[in-house]
Amino acid sequence: MDRRLPVVALGSFCCSAAGVAALKTVEPGTATLGLPQLAVGVVACAALLAVLGGGLPAAWVVAFGLSAGFGVHLGGIGISGETPGIAFRLAWAAVVGTASATALGLPGGAIGLGLRRTIRRFGDGEAASE
Repeated sequence: MDRRLPVVALGSFCCSAAGVAALKTVEPGTATLGLPQLAVGVVACAALLAVLGGGLPAAWVVAFGLSAGFGVHLGGIGISGETPGIAFRLAWAAVVGTASATALGLPGGAIGLGLRRTIRRFGDGEAASE
């Protein structure tokens, strides 16, 4: 495993959490960006990373960071009447990140690997010789 992956995960978590926090302050932002759009974004980022040579571990880690950054804002919604603490939010972010990275990041990474192999195959001229 690449030593940079934890740093990439932390960076994607921070960017995702900051982006969702910024969208919460803008009225049309939260209405236009919902869960389906975020899911497509996670799959697209994982696929892009795999196409660029990161592989499945990198795709999963980035999907985890992006999803956990979104999940930290979901912590405690509807569970209790009070604002949850940071420990609960981080634990909830880890659960959301793990589930989403497995459900969205791995398929996105697999799509990216397939695209990378297809691009490499056509770039080498193997398809023309068949």
